[in-house]
Amino acid sequence: MKITIIGAGIIGVSSAYFLAKSGYEVEVIDRQDGPGLETSFANAGMLTPSMSDPWNSPGIMGTLISSLIGGHSSIILSPKILPSIVGWGLSFLNQSRQKYFYNNLHRSAELCCYSMKVLAKLNDDLDINYQGYKTGSMKIFRDQSAMDKLAKLSEKLKD
Repeated sequence: MKITIIGAGIIGVSSAYFLAKSGYEVEVIDRQDGPGLETSFANAGMLTPSMSDPWNSPGIMGTLISSLIGGHSSIILSPKILPSIVGWGLSFLNQSRQKYFYNNLHRSAELCCYSMKVLAKLNDDLDINYQGYKTGSMKIFRDQSAMDKLAKLSEKLKD
């Protein structure tokens, strides 16, 4: 079986590697001249378990309403697209309830930790240079309440 993967970023190339290793014929295509030049480039390729909280956190409804009425939000949502995303949107909002959010937070962090282990093993096995760095990360807060909110999330990750 031949599999074509669109995108030569970290996910596309890693998927191609594991598929080829499993015996599949794999082709990777990308619109750029080389691998990792779009989403995987620079900080978009970060694997940071401590920053793995889902976007649909409790309270996201207020953020969405703010974006719809022209507030200063990190989420921009055009009212014109609302009819086409109603089903997805209801599921998104349902998953923002606390019991689901914290479960998804743990699952995201676990996936990120697993991804880091797989990437480290790939690097060891293949001796590749992908310009990866293990330098940590720093988050800057505008106010104390934002920092307190992240501290609470961090405590939940310890559970």
